[in-house]
Amino acid sequence: MKKIIIYGIGKEFDYYYDLYKKLNASFKIVGCYDKNIEQLNKKAKENKLDILTYEEMLECKDCDGIYVATLQYYQEIKMELIKKGENKRIALFSELLFETIMKNCTDVKDAIDIGGPSGVFLPLYNLIKKIDIANYSDNNLWAKTDFEKIYGPYVEIKKYFNNDATNLKDISDASYDLVCSSNTLEHIANPLKALLEWKRVLKSGGILLIFVPNKNFTYDRNRDYTAFDHLLADYNNDIGESDLYHLKEVVEKTDIEDFNFFSVKKVKNREEHKNMLEENEKIRMMHHHVFNFESLILTAKWLNMSVLSAELDNYCHNLCFVLKK
Repeated sequence: MKKIIIYGIGKEFDYYYDLYKKLNASFKIVGCYDKNIEQLNKKAKENKLDILTYEEMLECKDCDGIYVATLQYYQEIKMELIKKGENKRIALFSELLFETIMKNCTDVKDAIDIGGPSGVFLPLYNLIKKIDIANYSDNNLWAKTDFEKIYGPYVEIKKYFNNDATNLKDISDASYDLVCSSNTLEHIANPLKALLEWKRVLKSGGILLIFVPNKNFTYDRNRDYTAFDHLLADYNNDIGESDLYHLKEVVEKTDIEDFNFFSVKKVKNREEHKNMLEENEKIRMMHHHVFNFESLILTAKWLNMSVLSAELDNYCHNLCFVLKK
């Protein structure tokens, strides 16, 4: 059981609380915004959480780490800890992602998040300030209204495209310095077709930043990895989002308790799970494919893109894959 201090949460308490609850962590919460402290105290009391002052946070000896919610405070707290000789971990959600962003994305002017928004990209949103969003529908589980409510303080939406990931029909070639996508590719029946579209809208020298889940920490843990040959066959056969080829495997190998832990939609049993996924073209809940680095690297070769980074993020439990056009 981890003890985590979360700093900088303010009015986004519910979002961060739900995120860290999934880590099965015990919490110490730091309220840092005076204007929200009353609300924060109320939420903390409801959830039996502690509120620490800023100094108490710096002095806390029994926590595994401080996870900072905004870039604004990251360097400040890190310097304070160095001065005090503290070696406790401080991270902006994911140190790996933060380092990846600082290496590859500091000069980004035009960016789009495919299938967003995603909490894992908050450091990126803070850095670039403005971003476009593309989703297959504006009436989905990751709707634009949720984005504005939760992520609005961190980034401004320039444009919102109602485009499928495999057909960015409203976006011109070479429009972006950065295309990013987190936990989306596995939901796409024809990922190679999608990735060709993402490459198309990238400028020459542009960065493609992809996060896909580490199957061992999701409800895919009992499934086999998808071979690249299978991905290629799906592309050659022009498989569409109505495809349910993987439905039987997904239903049989998904533990319902696992699914309900990670999913925004809950089911009571396998039959209910199956019935829900039969509507997948509409809801896009199914993980068609299970990725590993072998399939991703073969995919990069097929795309004729350079691999800048391929690393396992042990905090967010994702495979982080960075390509250059």
